[in-house]
Amino acid sequence: MKRRNFLSGVGSTALTLGATSNLPAAEQPAAAPKKPAGLPRRALGRTGAKLSIVGFPGLALRHYEQDECTAGLHKAFAKGMNYFANQPKPQE
Repeated sequence: MKRRNFLSGVGSTALTLGATSNLPAAEQPAAAPKKPAGLPRRALGRTGAKLSIVGFPGLALRHYEQDECTAGLHKAFAKGMNYFANQPKPQE
């Protein structure tokens, strides 16, 4: 999601809420359909696979202990992340 689109959506939502807050319940507009929870996803090229727009950098885990790494991976997965970048350890 581009920043401009996000800000536009938030602004229009704020205006809509402010304009309809004084209407009686019968005149309130219908609720918008709910979006799926989690991170937004985009298609990966021609594969059609939907990946989260934010990836988890596996190489960054080398600075932490195994239990911290495992907890971080589980937390990212629970929040809807499904793109995990795994790179080989650089040669020293």
